Amino acid sequence: SEGLTIEVTYDDGTTMIKDGGFEVSDLDTSSIGRKSLTITYENLTAEFDVVVKDVTEIRLNEKISLELNNSIREYVKFIPIVDGSYKFCTTDAAYYNYIYIYDSVMNLLTYNSGSSATISYSFVAGEIYYIAVRYSYSDYSGSLNISVECAEHIDVTDDDVCDCCGIDLNTAIAT
Repeated sequence: SEGLTIEVTYDDGTTMIKDGGFEVSDLDTSSIGRKSLTITYENLTAEFDVVVKDVTEIRLNEKISLELNNSIREYVKFIPIVDGSYKFCTTDAAYYNYIYIYDSVMNLLTYNSGSSATISYSFVAGEIYYIAVRYSYSDYSGSLNISVECAEHIDVTDDDVCDCCGIDLNTAIAT
C-alpha cells in the first residue's frame, strides 16, 4: 500500500487525504480477472473491485508500444538478466508522461517524468519489477513507446563483453 492515499469524509462534511493509518487486504495477482480489495480505516471498511490484467514482459533492447487512456497507468514486467543499472525511456509520446518503477509486490521504488521521460535504476538479476507509464492529465490519450537498455555496461565475467547487452566493450570504449 506504499504510495496509496485514501480520502476520508467525516460526518461534518470535512475531508482529509490519508497516506497511512489504514489497512489494505491482500490482492491475489496469481491469475487475471476481477478481484476484490478491502481498505479498513478506523473500523470502517470500503470494498473495491479491481481488474488484474496480464502484463507484457519487456526485454533488454526492446521497444514496446503502449496505448494510454485518461492518465491510467499501463504496466510492463521486467526481469533483469544480471545485476546492474538499466535505463527506461519513453519516446513518440504525444504528451508529458510519467515512468514508475515498482518491485514485485508493487512498492514504488522511483519515478520520473518528462515529454520523453527517462529513468535509471539498479536492479537485481532474476527479480520481477513492474514499470508503469501514464500521461500527466486525465483527458490525454494516445500511444507511446517504452524501451529498456543498459544504463552502464557490466563485465563481471571479465571477458570485455557486457554481460547485460553483449556489446564488445573494447569497441564501445574506443568509439
